Amino acid sequence: MFRQWEKHHKKPHPQLYPEPLSQLGEIVWDLFLSMRAGFTSETAIPFMEMKAWAELYDERLEPWQVDGIRALDDCYRKQINDDLKRFMRASRGGK
Repeated sequence: MFRQWEKHHKKPHPQLYPEPLSQLGEIVWDLFLSMRAGFTSETAIPFMEMKAWAELYDERLEPWQVDGIRALDDCYRKQINDDLKRFMRASRGGK
């Protein structure tokens, strides 16, 4: 699918070659990965879990970092849900 897009538009597809994260983006991405690794539920990372993580690692999370973590977590959970729906459709023969 992406290769067809690239062939038609004669340039790389942005999802295959994303722009590098800014330094602040990398900070939030690393925080998200660390928190999500310790929280295996498909539900949102609760604020109390974020607080516990911050206390454990002796970090102070800024409001913009919490907002970024929540946004990444929303995207993560949406992708998991979409993947599960595709799997369920495929297991029922595409119905």
